[in-house]
Amino acid sequence: PPAAVAAVDTGSDVMVLDWSDPPEFFTDLTARVGPVVPYHRRSCTNGAGGHAILLGPAGARGEPDWDLGRFEFRRTVEASVVQDDVAHPFLVVARPMQEAARTFARIERRLGERPGSIYVDAGAFVDGASSVRDGGLSRHRALGFDMLERLGPTALAPGHTELARGARFLVEELSARELSYIATNWAAEDPSLEFPKSVQRTVPTPSGPVRLAFVAILEPGLMLDIPELVEDGVKITDPVDGVQPTVDGLFAQEQPPDAVIALTTAGPKVLADVRQRLRGVDLLLGDPSFATVRVGQRDVAVDHLPSDVKAAPLTLSLDGLATAELSFEGPEGELDKVSNTPWLVLGEPPVDARVMDRVTRTRSEVYPPLDRPLVAAPQESPTGYLAPSTWTSLVCEAVRAETGADTVLLHHLPPPPGAPGELTELLVTDQLALLDVLEVHRIPGDRFAGVLDKAFGNVDVACGATPAGPRTVRGHRIEPDQVYWLVTSDRTRRATPLDGILAGNRVSRPLDGPPWSTLTGPEGVPLTLRTAVLERLRAVRAAEGLERVVPSLVSDAPASRPPLWVGRIRQASIQLERFRGIEPDADGVTPFSAVPETLANSPSSFTLGSSGDVALEYSDAGVAGDLRFRSAFTRIQAESREDIDGDGVLDVVEAETETADDWPLSTTWKAAGVLLPKTGRLQASPYTELRYDSEYTPIENPSYNSEDPADPANIGQEPLLPRQADLSLALGLASRPLGALRALRIGGFANRALNQLEDKPTEYGGRLELEAFQILGPALKWSLIGDLQVFANTPQDDETDLRFRAFGESRLALPLARYLDIALFAQGFALQRRYAPQPNAELPVGATWNLGAAVQSNGAFRLSRRAGRP
Repeated sequence: PPAAVAAVDTGSDVMVLDWSDPPEFFTDLTARVGPVVPYHRRSCTNGAGGHAILLGPAGARGEPDWDLGRFEFRRTVEASVVQDDVAHPFLVVARPMQEAARTFARIERRLGERPGSIYVDAGAFVDGASSVRDGGLSRHRALGFDMLERLGPTALAPGHTELARGARFLVEELSARELSYIATNWAAEDPSLEFPKSVQRTVPTPSGPVRLAFVAILEPGLMLDIPELVEDGVKITDPVDGVQPTVDGLFAQEQPPDAVIALTTAGPKVLADVRQRLRGVDLLLGDPSFATVRVGQRDVAVDHLPSDVKAAPLTLSLDGLATAELSFEGPEGELDKVSNTPWLVLGEPPVDARVMDRVTRTRSEVYPPLDRPLVAAPQESPTGYLAPSTWTSLVCEAVRAETGADTVLLHHLPPPPGAPGELTELLVTDQLALLDVLEVHRIPGDRFAGVLDKAFGNVDVACGATPAGPRTVRGHRIEPDQVYWLVTSDRTRRATPLDGILAGNRVSRPLDGPPWSTLTGPEGVPLTLRTAVLERLRAVRAAEGLERVVPSLVSDAPASRPPLWVGRIRQASIQLERFRGIEPDADGVTPFSAVPETLANSPSSFTLGSSGDVALEYSDAGVAGDLRFRSAFTRIQAESREDIDGDGVLDVVEAETETADDWPLSTTWKAAGVLLPKTGRLQASPYTELRYDSEYTPIENPSYNSEDPADPANIGQEPLLPRQADLSLALGLASRPLGALRALRIGGFANRALNQLEDKPTEYGGRLELEAFQILGPALKWSLIGDLQVFANTPQDDETDLRFRAFGESRLALPLARYLDIALFAQGFALQRRYAPQPNAELPVGATWNLGAAVQSNGAFRLSRRAGRP
């Protein structure tokens, strides 16, 4: 049964009260706003747990008509006023403005009351993108076209919403309808996609017939906002150059029009150009840049000028419904006066029952599942409204979290929901009624900062690594050999210079995969901006609670440095070479020994070489570490023919030499959260490293006579030296990356030879490690590594012990594909013994160098972004 409640009608909304003992301020409120009106309230539930509140004026018609189509959904805020620790609850029920059923009823009534009236529309009459259907058009769209057909309009201009899916889609929608759409500055490659350039209508009046002509001026920017127009082969031409020939043609007729009227929803820049340069147009209807709700009526007297000099057409602003009464009382029947009256359509009757019925039934299907809180009421806002900056950050960070992007760039987001308090899913979806499909563009790290710099000022919304922010990605330094994800939408890319910026910074080498792709959802369909935001907000709500949705995404996410796993290949190359030389003759003489050609005189040989340096890296806000494996192996096997046993027969002699044989396995950890004071521009943190260093094959013992194993000198000797097995622990300081410097570590170490535990004590010394990486020019990559170890004396020093060991490599690589290079390298190795057989004997220093070329693979790969998006 209905409960009697009180209501205060403010004009724009209704304040519904349920107070048996109204507080004192209520008297002041009603004195300022208006009298109390009796209302009835019913609270209804169904078997599925659904709940609805039905409100209506008390005693209006007794028992309401319970047909669903007789009701309408109203946006409502639940609130309370607390006075003397007593809460007084109330509802604020919004009254509709410019609502479809009421607007339609007003137009239809006006046309019926004034037989000389005609209806025209400047565009955006029907709904565009759906707020409840992902990537689709509004479910009310067909209703909009039905309403237009019932009104019988004289002229219609297509706007952004009509063209939301492009020209071909709109033409197919209109194929079975009688609607007079025109588009003047419009050119289509397919003739079936053309619209009439103009439409003319003769209107009978008491003073005689009046000939009116209409043209439609479209905004060229629609081609950027609606990529389907370009796909359909449609071009929106210059608003003046594309319209002027049509206007001139109208006045060249045997019976020219008494007035030419332009319909448009173009923006201020286009309108300013039209007013300055277009000749012959009398009225410009549809300027949306002026708020007409503040204007009661505007009367204008028009001067009479020849059509060829007639510029600056009278502009009638239009952001809803309006009437324009035209008077043709000039000397030759020209347009003389214009009376313009905006109509503010509020919640009062008349209401078209058929339109209301279809709207309510559609909403009853889709609204209830979305009527759940999604974003908590903003605590920092005294008005309870979500700030535009918070809303923008919320949307952007939700996209970033859902897609695993390193940066997100978007253009022209809708404003936040215009309701105070917590936001429901429905309120959020209403603002995200967009057709934007998300794309991921893979940008090499050496070009990533440049892309962000160029995007600065060209996009409205950015988060993650931003054009104006620090050059970090989720708190981590941008690495030149990584590939970063830039996520944007198809419409953002086309509507801004971003398309050209991205195209100029994509790597397009042989064997590379596509540099960009459309993101897809779980079912393989394109991922829209709307879905990405909703799914992420719902996920945070489920995991952390409603109150944490905004703080988690807007505050915590930008400041966080989440764990990062990276697989890094500094180099991975292999070389195999089999050389077959010219066989010597029976006397052991090479036939071409006198020819100065190396290939003609070199012995047969087989070379096996490989080099590798791979690591699994981890970092977060507190620590950074890796598990790293390095490998170097090169073996040369040469063949020659010699008479070894003196029997006159040449024997094949094989000799093997290893120029590289080493494989260290290490793990290094740095306390990244502990920073020491800066030294110049360098800042260091404590680090430790545990390393095991070994080799693939042991080295032959030079003291062992392998040709005569029975040689007495072999007593106590082994044919091979013990296989290297050094375990070391280092402690020291590691710098943070700076410019080309990727790593600089200095510290002390303790080393134990595990292959000689009883013979060798623990060694101590100091260590310096250096690693640098730099992109040179558009493609070349340069890397440098250095490792210096200095050893202290021990009581058991012998000929195997070193004073220092130094290794360095410089490598210059030219990429063939994203992760495949050809490289030139130079290596240097130096060492010195610390044991002197004789007192005061000079300790020898040895050095070697190596030059080479290799085909190698390198790169860094992020191993996780988010669930389902590796």
